Amino acid sequence: MGNLYDLTQPGTYTMQVALIDPATHLTVKSNPISVTMVGPSETAQNDLPRFLLGLEAPYGTVRSGSKLEVYLYLVSALDHPVDLAAQTNNLQVLDASGNPAPLTEEGK
Repeated sequence: MGNLYDLTQPGTYTMQVALIDPATHLTVKSNPISVTMVGPSETAQNDLPRFLLGLEAPYGTVRSGSKLEVYLYLVSALDHPVDLAAQTNNLQVLDASGNPAPLTEEGK
């Protein structure tokens, strides 16, 4: 972002990206994020993990029994690969009450 916008002044900046779906001509927007830029003498959170994870479902409502598509995004600045296959037990699915969703036979 710093190459496109001057974010050198301390303050909170909100960012969002929007793209047009070429097939439908509908605008698809990302989730907005806010980042607080602090002065040089203030404490910042630059010591965070060097990769980001995100989940996205293309449809907010899906008919029961239909295939549910969920996409996992991994953006890495690491100098080594992240082995996602070795980390299969880290997915958590909760119902509307905050209880774990029941597992299928395959999920047990």
